[in-house]
Parts: sequence; structure tokens; C-alpha cells
Amino acid sequence: MGLPVQISIIIPTRNEATTVQAAVAQYLPYIESLQLELIFSDANSTDGTMELLQEWVALYPECIRLVQCFGKQNIAIGRNAGASFARGAFLFHTDADVRVEDPIRFFSTLKEHLAPTSRVACTTPIRIYREEEIWKDRIGHLILNGGIRWSIFLGLNLGKGECQFVKRTAFEAIGGYNEGLVAGEDCDLFLRLKQAGTVHYLPTLEVRHSPRRFRALGYSGVAILYLKEGISRLFTRKSYSKEWVPTR
Repeated sequence: MGLPVQISIIIPTRNEATTVQAAVAQYLPYIESLQLELIFSDANSTDGTMELLQEWVALYPECIRLVQCFGKQNIAIGRNAGASFARGAFLFHTDADVRVEDPIRFFSTLKEHLAPTSRVACTTPIRIYREEEIWKDRIGHLILNGGIRWSIFLGLNLGKGECQFVKRTAFEAIGGYNEGLVAGEDCDLFLRLKQAGTVHYLPTLEVRHSPRRFRALGYSGVAILYLKEGISRLFTRKSYSKEWVPTR
């Protein structure tokens, strides 16, 4: 049966060889105390990601799992594939480049907040790695996090895939992520979770992630991409993007 599990951390990967080592290492000291398991869902990586993860699985087979996805790929398919193997009552959907600086406080607070039956999911502010953060990042993420916070207050329930903490029963009740969406699957999930209960924003917590997308596209480029996705979902119920192309 392996170790008992309360929280399943689900991370989709596609050519993440530079980040998966840190992604695993940050959670390992808390596996037993927080009853965690790590599930990596790989989409045909070609840069050595799978080989690195296979080494971790060999070392910690009771708490690290590697799921390999074949055929059609997008991030929603990867997230769902990982979730299908989860044993925890809570699912933490996140990305390979995300850091949680104080896992004990972070996960304990999230679990406590979702104790009431009516609460099914929550998210937190997302910020750039401390050592790489510049003034543009502070302003850009202040706007990004403010938009997410107000959307949840208004019942629109935007949410980013870097940090989506969900009760597994609610996730399964709505059928998980919409695999027909190439992008925007994270916001779509939170919006549909209204069918199961309430979604919350916890401003006292945070996760940190790489600035790679913002360095590649700029904040204006990312904003335009998000706008295109939003308009496409509103009028066509489809993603604007036609292919999952990770920014590395």
C-alpha cells in the first residue's frame, strides 16, 4: 500500500530537465510529516526529463510516481493523467518550475481552509523567484494576482495552473480538466468548480515561479495572449492556441 497520503502533488512535464530536480527536492523532507506523494505526468520529453524522473522513482518508489502520456498532448491531458493515479484527498496541481518556500505552513493552511464541506478549492498569489524578481515582475504580478483575487470575489473564478489546491471529490465530480482546451484549462476548472462548492483566494500564502515566460514574451505579450484566450473562450468556447508549446 505504501505510505499514507493526504496530498497528491501533480506536476505535468514536457522538457523540464532543468527544473525537475528542484521540484522533487523541495518536497522530499516533508513526505512523511505532511503525507505527500509526487506524481509527474510526462508528455514525451526529449531532453532527459523522463530519465531524471525515473531515477527519483527508483529511489523513492512509495512516494514518487511517473506517468507517461502518449498520443495527443496538452497540459489538461497531462494534469488529468496525473490525477487519475492520485491517492490523496487533496490534489495540488502545480508546475515543475514552482517553488513552495514553507511547505508545512503552506499545506497545513490550505487543508485547514478547505475543512468546511462547502469549500472545494483555493489558490494563492503567484510571484517570481526572489533572486530573479525585478520591478516589472512586482508590478506585473501585482496586477495578475489582483485580477485573480477580484475574479474569485466576483464569482468568475480565474486561477493559474501554478497553484490550484482542490478536494479530489470535487475535482472528480466535475470531470477534471477540460482536455479539449489547449490553454486556459486552469481558469476553466476553477469556473466549473462552482458546481461543487466555493473557490477561495488566500493572500497570506504564495508560490514562486520562473520568469521564463515573461522574459520571452514580455508582460504585454503575455497579457495579449491571455486576452486572446479569454475572447476565444467567450465567443467560441475553444482555445485560441492550437498547440501546447511550452516556453523554455
